Amino acid sequence: MSIHRLSCVRPYGRPPRQSFIASVFSVVAAACGAPVDRVEPSPLAASDNASPGTSTHVDSPPPAPRTAQEEATGRRTEGPFVERVVAYTPGDGAGFGQASMPWIVLGGPRGEGALRGSTDVVSLGSGGSIVLAFDANPIVDGSGADFLVFENAFRYGPAQGRVFAEFAQVSVSADGDTWVPFECDAANGLGCAGSNPVFANIETNALSCVDEAVAGGDAFDLAAVGVPVARFVRIDDRRTFSGDGGDGKTGFDLDAIAAIHRVSSR
Repeated sequence: MSIHRLSCVRPYGRPPRQSFIASVFSVVAAACGAPVDRVEPSPLAASDNASPGTSTHVDSPPPAPRTAQEEATGRRTEGPFVERVVAYTPGDGAGFGQASMPWIVLGGPRGEGALRGSTDVVSLGSGGSIVLAFDANPIVDGSGADFLVFENAFRYGPAQGRVFAEFAQVSVSADGDTWVPFECDAANGLGCAGSNPVFANIETNALSCVDEAVAGGDAFDLAAVGVPVARFVRIDDRRTFSGDGGDGKTGFDLDAIAAIHRVSSR
């Protein structure tokens, strides 16, 4: 197998998101917005009713045709993105975006640039977590960074010299049982997700969502933790801010994850 880097262009305007699965495998550096043949609906629903500390788990369903809801809403994923939400365990102060789960974290990022955080996110709450799957298209270790995690950090203050950030630790797994965490220093954000603003937006610009130099977000390299293939990614809020502001926006806010190197169904 060989690793190829494809251009990441946006041949479509992304309605809200859905997962995909297709057939023939080759290892590539993923293209943003690659066409797919089939949509695999996720049964994760009623997450808006999830209470803090309660984990909602979802088993992988068999491939199925588009549902009536998918046809009506146009929700689908095209590209190197999360295919399924496995579990969501909201912490204290969560709530924002839960009514749109799982769609809101499937598909590409909707970054708003350096000075504004996206609202196309789900908040994990203080100490909350989420587990996401790349079932048919697992992330693989290639040259350099292998995937990007997009939050909604933004710059502010004099000369925009400060960053409002809510940090989370990222872990990966090949089987969903054995997890290997990336180092994350929540005191300064070193190694954490949630440190950088997001610029790529699959609806409003043509920035590559798999190019860390232009997309924004936080890059992770599987080689750093000795994992050659990752089918699952877990994000754990590191309690950067405690308490509940009353708006459901406490904790890490997940927008999307993009696989730079993956096993691709083409």
